[in-house]
Parts: sequence; structure tokens; C-alpha cells
Amino acid sequence: IQITQKNYPNTIQLGDVTQIKASDLPKIDLLIGGSPCQSFSNAGNGKGFDGKSGLIYHYFRLLKETKPTYFLLENVKMKKEWQDIISEEMKVKPIEINSKYFVPQNRPRLYWTNISCESVFPNKSHSIESILEDSVSEEYYLTETQQSKLNLDFSWKENEIITHKSGKH
Repeated sequence: IQITQKNYPNTIQLGDVTQIKASDLPKIDLLIGGSPCQSFSNAGNGKGFDGKSGLIYHYFRLLKETKPTYFLLENVKMKKEWQDIISEEMKVKPIEINSKYFVPQNRPRLYWTNISCESVFPNKSHSIESILEDSVSEEYYLTETQQSKLNLDFSWKENEIITHKSGKH
């Protein structure tokens, strides 16, 4: 919320999605959303709709109640059975887009939308070298504490990532 308000100060924050009533809202042109992904993600706890990701039901509710002109829902790549449930609710199949076409991060995502869009993406992934700067202020350096939490024994190679010492990321 703080970042949004800094970048887009006219944004109106509505609060807890579980408490929002469509009757209290003006006409919605575009409803954008995404529930927590931890329960859907392969790296998560596998609880699906029974975990934190179950907040997606509030998006479904608001979509039905507000009947926006356009909608866009984003989440992680997930089990086909969960994807199919979402597709049935949304009445559209998802489009898979990988962030690697826009930033140096391999993050496949699913987007359900009624917005007409072409699947035209750059055919080249970005690398970390494409965004690193040669001269950076020390305020952006990792602290010793931050460094101690990372495995920094690496050399930059194509598609290489920095991992936490626990190896989970």
C-alpha cells in the first residue's frame, strides 16, 4: 500500500477485501486482482483453495457482483485441477506469460482476462547483466547481515540465480 501510494497518490485504498461490498462501489471498468499464491504454488503448502489462496473467492464474488467491463486475475502456475476451477469461475481459460520476457526473472504466471490480447512477446529472455549498473551508490549494497543469508559463492552465468543458504529460493 505504501509503495502504491507513493507512486500513485490518488489511489483509493478500500481495505480488507473480505469486507468490501459491491453495493458500496461505483461502476467498475476494470477489476484487477490476485490472491496469495502460497497455497497454489508448487513451492507452497499445497492446500489450494483451503489455504491463503482461498481469498480468490472474494475476487470471484466481486466479479459477479460488480460486473466490470473488463477483468484481469493473476496467479502462479498451479495444478491443472485448481486452474480448471478458476477457469470455470472466470468463464475464460488462462494465458500463461513468463516474466523472463520483461525482467531477468523466470516466473511463469497465469492470467485470466476478457481483455483481447495477442501472444506477442519478445523471443529473448532478459539476463541479470541487462539491468545491472556499473556505478551504484553504497546505499544499495547488501548489508553484512543480508550477505550472510545468501549463498554468494557463484559466478554470473546464463539463467543463474542467487539462492538463500537454505536453498528454498
